[in-house]
Amino acid sequence: MMKKVESMQHPASEGRAKAVVLSAMMLAVTAIAACSSDSDPSPFGPAPDADLNVFGVRGDAELVRFSATDPSKLETVGTVSALGTGESIVGIDFRPTGPTTGDLHAVTSTGRSLILDPETAMATVIQPIAGDGTALTGNRIGVDFNPAANALRIIGDDGKNLRVPTAALTNPAPAMAVNTLVDGVMGYQQGVTAAAYTNAEVGLEGTVLYVIDTENDVLYTQNANLGPLTLVGPLGVDASGVNGYDIYYSEADMANEHYAALTVGAESGLYSIDPATGAATLLGALRGNAYAAVVVARDDDTSPAAQRDVFALAAGDMADQLEPYTLTLGATPTLVDTGDTLTFNGLMDGERVLGLDIRTTSLEEDKDTGYVLTSASRVAAVIDNATDPMVLDLAEAVTLSVPLSGTQFGVDFNPRADLLRILSDTAQNLRVNLQEGRELA
Repeated sequence: MMKKVESMQHPASEGRAKAVVLSAMMLAVTAIAACSSDSDPSPFGPAPDADLNVFGVRGDAELVRFSATDPSKLETVGTVSALGTGESIVGIDFRPTGPTTGDLHAVTSTGRSLILDPETAMATVIQPIAGDGTALTGNRIGVDFNPAANALRIIGDDGKNLRVPTAALTNPAPAMAVNTLVDGVMGYQQGVTAAAYTNAEVGLEGTVLYVIDTENDVLYTQNANLGPLTLVGPLGVDASGVNGYDIYYSEADMANEHYAALTVGAESGLYSIDPATGAATLLGALRGNAYAAVVVARDDDTSPAAQRDVFALAAGDMADQLEPYTLTLGATPTLVDTGDTLTFNGLMDGERVLGLDIRTTSLEEDKDTGYVLTSASRVAAVIDNATDPMVLDLAEAVTLSVPLSGTQFGVDFNPRADLLRILSDTAQNLRVNLQEGRELA
C-alpha cells in the first residue's frame, strides 16, 4: 500500500573591464554556451560580450580570469593573500551598486570578508561576518550581492541563510561591528502545524506550499524556506486541531485536490479545502477523535478514477495505527471506513509516529514509498510486511541531528526539490534530504 546558472553581469567601476564571477559549475556551462554558432541558437541565450572577463577561484585560494568568449585560455591572477592556515575562499562576487561599485568581495571558510584586487589577488581584510548563528557550517557556500538592497547574501547547503548589510562591508571596517542578519523563519507563525505541497507528481513544473493555522482557523501559502505567510482565507469552521493535510494531484482532471483531517467540536472528520478561498467542507467522519496525519493516494491500475484511498494516522490512545478509508468523489462525496487497522513494526519502546507522507517524485526505486517521522527524531521508510498485510515494517532512512521541537508536526514532501518538509507548532522548520541522509535547517 505504502509502496504504492545563472551568470550575473555586474556593472564595473569607471575604466574597469566588465566582469562576472561564476561558480565552478557555471564555468563549464559558459564553455558549452561559447561553442554554439549564430546559426544554431543556444538555449543559454545570446553569445557573451567579447570584453566580458570571468573571474573564479580554483582550489582554495587561486584567483583566475578568462574571457567569456574563450574560456580555454585561463590566466592566473595570483594567490589570495591574507589567508590563515587551512582557510579557503568559499565565494566571491562583485558589488553591483553603491559607492564602491565594482569591488570584488570574497568570503572565507572562517567567516572573514575580504576585498580582492582583481589585478593582483591582494586582499584587504574588512569586518568579519559577525553575530549569533552566523558561523559557516555547510560544505557548499553560495555568495551573491542583492543589487536592490546592496547586501551580500550567503547561503549554505546546510540551510544557512545570511544577509550581510551594507554597513558591514565598508573599507575601512566600521568602528563598531555590524551584525549579519540570519534569515530563515521570519514571519513564521507557531499556530501552523499542517503543510502540503501542490503538483506532487513527476513532470509537473512549480509547487506551492499550503499550511493550515488552527489557532486562527485560516489557510495560508508559505515561502517554504524563509517562512513568511500569505493569507488565502478562513476555513469557515472552528477547528481545535488539524490532524493532517495532504494534496493529491489528479492526472485526469489536471488539478490539485486538498484534503485535511480536522477536529471540529469533539469530532474528527475528513474535509476538502478550497485553495482559492480556504473554505473547509466536511466529506465524512473519521473513526476516532485524535489523529496525527492523513495521506491520500490512488492505485491508478485498479481504482476507479473517482476513488481515493485515504490513510489516517491515529494519535492519543490509538497512536501508531493507520486507518484506511475509501473516498468516492461526485456531487455528494462519500467516505467509507474499511474497518481495517494497520500497525507499524520497528518502533522502539516509547517511540511514536508523528507524521507521514508518500514520496511521489523521487528516483524510480523510491517513488510512491511512504515515510514516517517518529518521536525519536527518525525518518523511516514504510514497507509492506512479507507475511502480514495488516503490518507495515519501518526501515530507517535518516536520524535527525537536530532534535524535534513541538507536540504537533506537519510532514510533506516538496515534489520539486524531493526534500521532506517538517513543520512544528513551535515554529521548527526543517528540510530533510533522504538521498544524503541529513536535514537542512
